[in-house]
Amino acid sequence: MVNKGGNGNSTTRSIVDDLKIKHLFCDPDKEKRKKLGIPCLNDDKQKNCSMREVLWFQETEPYLRDDKNVIFVCGPEHCESFSKLVTKNNYPTTTLVQCWDKDGAKC
Repeated sequence: MVNKGGNGNSTTRSIVDDLKIKHLFCDPDKEKRKKLGIPCLNDDKQKNCSMREVLWFQETEPYLRDDKNVIFVCGPEHCESFSKLVTKNNYPTTTLVQCWDKDGAKC
């Protein structure tokens, strides 16, 4: 997968480095959010989350279509809704951990 932005110092980056698998940043940066009309977090949180999740699915769907296993890391507020979006599009999902703290313990 391709690094599309960010500083590369993420939880996901650590996981993929350890597993020696490809990495893709799916979350749009501020410029892309503005271009796509995705509101800022404080403006309309529900619309923001929904639009971001659709974009995440669009970014990951080619890998799912090719029967690739995908590890997707997101905030706990996205676990259920993003999983439903992926499942609605006929791909199976499994949530390994819905929430963890900075020390790696489950919330």
